[in-house]
Amino acid sequence: MLDQYLDKYHQKIAIENRDILQDMTPPGVENTAEHFDKIFCDHPLAMRFSARDSWIQSLPFAKKSKTLDWAFAAGVMQRLAKKGKAVVTLTNSCAWNFPERAAREYFIRQGWVESVISLPVKMFSYTNISVLLLVLSHGNKEVHFVDASDIYEKGRRTNQFSKANIDTILKALAEDTDISKTVSNEEIEKKDFSIFPKTYLTPEDELESLSNYGTLIPLEDLTLRISRGAPIMASQLDAFSSEEDTGIDYLT
Repeated sequence: MLDQYLDKYHQKIAIENRDILQDMTPPGVENTAEHFDKIFCDHPLAMRFSARDSWIQSLPFAKKSKTLDWAFAAGVMQRLAKKGKAVVTLTNSCAWNFPERAAREYFIRQGWVESVISLPVKMFSYTNISVLLLVLSHGNKEVHFVDASDIYEKGRRTNQFSKANIDTILKALAEDTDISKTVSNEEIEKKDFSIFPKTYLTPEDELESLSNYGTLIPLEDLTLRISRGAPIMASQLDAFSSEEDTGIDYLT
């Protein structure tokens, strides 16, 4: 099928097995890498920095980043032609969490983020991590957000897209719909550079309905510190549970 597509549209494609992070041009060094019109990067998700990645720490956002997700995206941008377009997979947490804020700010200020698409859970056979697609190009002053997290056909082990699902997502990608919205880079800055689609697509009536429960108080005002805890197995959770009120709740 790929051969037929390439022949029909007179396209050329090259497939290489190599570490793109090690091939990146360090900041301050002339970028002589070959550039491409279209790039798709489905890199290993949530990889951690290691000693061998020491030079990557010189990236403007790397000091606070916990994973290599944004470093892979930066490597893609080094190879993207001026009028090219790239699609990169990214974990959902990279779109909103604090450690990756500097990376998001850098990409937004560079004008590299064109669109962000939230995918449904269980779309990949090798992970249950929630994933989004980051559409990258040059010269963007606004970002188009698409929340496709509820658009899928349920499968036994993984969820799938039907043709109708794909058509719905493509329409949402082309224009503002009930699951998509275009937001200026200035507005994104006001939202602490969050690029998580739900940040901008939560319906107003849903927000208003929350007011029925009384005064809304940010969680950060009720806590001394919010940090990621260790995962706990269901068997352990069962052992900790109690029929009596202990004054302690387990939040998920």
